[in-house]
Amino acid sequence: MSDAIKTYNSMSELYASFGGKLEQDVDFTIHRNEELYTEVPIKSPLYRTSYYFVLILRKGRGRYIIDDQSYLIRDNIIYFTNSGHVKGFEIDETLQGYIITFSESFLKQYVHENILDEFPFLIAEVAPPSYPDREIFQIFDDLGGQLLQEYQSDSTYKYKVIGCLTVVLLLKIKERF
Repeated sequence: MSDAIKTYNSMSELYASFGGKLEQDVDFTIHRNEELYTEVPIKSPLYRTSYYFVLILRKGRGRYIIDDQSYLIRDNIIYFTNSGHVKGFEIDETLQGYIITFSESFLKQYVHENILDEFPFLIAEVAPPSYPDREIFQIFDDLGGQLLQEYQSDSTYKYKVIGCLTVVLLLKIKERF
């Protein structure tokens, strides 16, 4: 059936379905949205992922779909989804911010084996996007910048540091949302 919903196991696999190319060494990625989707408007087909997804956007317009719900993409938005849900998006105006993806196996390898005990929301929760005030948003935006800087580094401990920063991100999500 041609209308089957495809499942993507990595960000590079999803991006390739749009005709793009992303290098990905491990099950963690962070990219600037404005570098990924340069031609707008764009509308994705519905799909599933087997990884977690965090969107931290300073600017942009569009719509994000998860399961049967549709959410507006607008300035100063933070959105987290876990794996397995039916997703899709429409981008009407270039998005500025970060898209972060990581898998459970990445967390277990670079943080600790029992990570899901610490963050049970990683298992199945669905939460709407958050539109925090500027001060709270800035905390997440700064954290995105730190993750990107480390991701682009040549540090021997690069992925261990990224694992720790991802825990900070998850703690902030847990604390705020």
